[in-house]
Amino acid sequence: MGSHTASEYLRELYLRKGKRDDLYFMEPDGTITTAHDRDVKKDIFMGSATFLILKDLTLTGSYAYMHNNTQQDIEYHDLAGVHRLIPLCQTKRRHRPLPVDVNYMPKDNITLHAGISYTLSKGQFYPGSANLLQPVSVGSFSALKEKKLCTTCPGNTDSRMGSDWSCGIITLT
Repeated sequence: MGSHTASEYLRELYLRKGKRDDLYFMEPDGTITTAHDRDVKKDIFMGSATFLILKDLTLTGSYAYMHNNTQQDIEYHDLAGVHRLIPLCQTKRRHRPLPVDVNYMPKDNITLHAGISYTLSKGQFYPGSANLLQPVSVGSFSALKEKKLCTTCPGNTDSRMGSDWSCGIITLT
């Protein structure tokens, strides 16, 4: 029996800096106000490696780092109803998924798959004004810290009679 080991690698880097559209708010009296200066910076790195372990068995591991940083004006009315505009408040989000997948094809028309993915996500709003920090920071309501574990175990068959079927289990925690 000959060796079937082979591998394939993929990587991608995406850097973007730009402006987003202005936000428009309708006041209670019907006037429209605008929040300007919405700057966005996105950094994405993705990598994947697939290994052909046997002629009918592959293993794929991947990693991604996604970072989004937005600075924008925040407009609000305080408890006294006074209109406030806070320039260049920051919002940051970061996601790091790490999936591993196995594909097995015991026959030409049957495919089995098993995968697990672990994702760490973190995000925060950083108010730039003391008015948004007292008595409780608005930023404390927006904090995101999340860990996700997802497993998949689908399979499918391609029938020569023209009917395909598949079944699977997906779990999220």
